[in-house]
Amino acid sequence: YRLFEWPWLTNSRLVLIGIANALDLTDRILPRLQARPKCKPELLNFAPYSREQIVAIVQDRLNQVSGENVFDSVAVQFCARKVSSVSGDARKALDMCRRAV
Repeated sequence: YRLFEWPWLTNSRLVLIGIANALDLTDRILPRLQARPKCKPELLNFAPYSREQIVAIVQDRLNQVSGENVFDSVAVQFCARKVSSVSGDARKALDMCRRAV
């Protein structure tokens, strides 16, 4: 916990940035930070990817790997629709494509 107090020390130039998939991580893992007003973390929520964004990400990755069509565009649309409806996590869509090949 002391590490998280370092940015608020006098003359400190330290900035801590934590990245997590769970929005409640600070509540579950670091509850003492919530009790100290100076140490309370700022949360920045990133919205899940939309279907269109997942299609663009997958197609971009496929174009980087091969110039030929590895997947039919309907398959990419189907994958993106399924993933965006459940989690919006582009990594899951890319993993699905990896397993399909």
